[in-house]
Amino acid sequence: MPTYEKTAETIIFWLMSTVFLAPVVVIGAMQLGWCCTDNPSEATPAPTTPQAPEVVRIDLDDIRLQVTPEEILSLAPMVRSVLKKCLEGTPAMITMADKRSLETFLAQPKPADRFFLYCSDPQLWQYLAGRAGVLKTTNGKQVAKYVLFMN
Repeated sequence: MPTYEKTAETIIFWLMSTVFLAPVVVIGAMQLGWCCTDNPSEATPAPTTPQAPEVVRIDLDDIRLQVTPEEILSLAPMVRSVLKKCLEGTPAMITMADKRSLETFLAQPKPADRFFLYCSDPQLWQYLAGRAGVLKTTNGKQVAKYVLFMN
């Protein structure tokens, strides 16, 4: 017949073995290269399921100006004035674009690609849901967008 001491001893044994044995198992697995590698190429990637392409939907009323990649990168006066007008009275600015990623977005446009500046409705900026950026279209279809400013 089990006694209280025997039951307590069993519980303590399992708790201690879990607490002290788990790190030993993890360290051993790391040493053998079974998990937790610092190099992502050594880790086995999780199986991926094909994702549907992101649908870009910018309201046509938000499109302000057709521009070239060079005008965007150099912040031509007309680009600057459109963005300044767009950002007037915004209560808070959360993020701004990174120049290197913008250059990557604009790199090597195809002949059918067109770039437009877009800006959300002023009321959306007041509700902290405003966006301003660059819309890329190919053959009249919206294919990508790059957010320059958001709040």
